[in-house]
Amino acid sequence: MSTLLVWEGGKGQAAIARLAGDVMDVHASAPSAPGSRPSITLPSGEVARMKVHRCRAITAPGTPPPPDPSLGYFLEGRLIDQSRTNRAEIEVLLGGAPAGSAPGDGDGPP
Repeated sequence: MSTLLVWEGGKGQAAIARLAGDVMDVHASAPSAPGSRPSITLPSGEVARMKVHRCRAITAPGTPPPPDPSLGYFLEGRLIDQSRTNRAEIEVLLGGAPAGSAPGDGDGPP
């Protein structure tokens, strides 16, 4: 199951579903209107922000199922104003190695 994160300064919970370049998809417990810039608090305490392009209820056709039943909305958008450290933390949360890392580069076992 995905890690549940703090959504919008404590207004709910969220789980990052995907990060591909600047494109980020999020399951959240509260909706956010297109054009809004909600925040997610990462486990390190850093804040990640996204600009919402689309927000759908989980019941909408074609919406991927949430990792937790409390997450009733699926948001598609773009990650904004983020450091490489925040991006790397998100990639680790999603189960991948940070971009640019390779086996044997000193970041862990080869």
